[in-house]
Amino acid sequence: MNYIQQTLAKDETLLATGKISKWSLFHIYFAALLFGLSIVFLPVTAALLLYAYLKIRSTEMGITSKRVIRKSGVVMRDTAEIRLSKVESVSVKQGFLGRIFGYGDVVIAGTGGNGAVMKGVADPLAFRAAVDNAVDGLNVINVSDVSVSIAGKQIDGFASGEIVRMGPVQGGAQ
Repeated sequence: MNYIQQTLAKDETLLATGKISKWSLFHIYFAALLFGLSIVFLPVTAALLLYAYLKIRSTEMGITSKRVIRKSGVVMRDTAEIRLSKVESVSVKQGFLGRIFGYGDVVIAGTGGNGAVMKGVADPLAFRAAVDNAVDGLNVINVSDVSVSIAGKQIDGFASGEIVRMGPVQGGAQ
């Protein structure tokens, strides 16, 4: 988690991390095995295994108190960062092998058309739950710290220190 640790803001904390499942690269291992059967293709086998190793080692996924981050690449870096306040939905895509071996893609859709796909995530359901929990954590406020007034009227009735879950505004002014 070197990249994620380096990019944390001073008031930001790392909440959860994810990793690529080795099973998600099964097709690369299988191709390496097939090429490895012939001595002529041993360099191809070595290149495939090196690629799989570097892909696992260079990919970082994390959830901080402010954003979701994915970084991959050794020579050329590819990053995707979405602020938790911009996350609209989180979904998981798992194929047949992914269901059996516990890996899948986590798709995070954000407002404004931005988003990120995290491919081959080990235990994608737990990663999705961690993103959901982090997003839900943004919507919790301590009412004793907030003075609420609507249309000039002071709203009372909250116990001191009561926690209220805030959600999206339904409808709107008409």
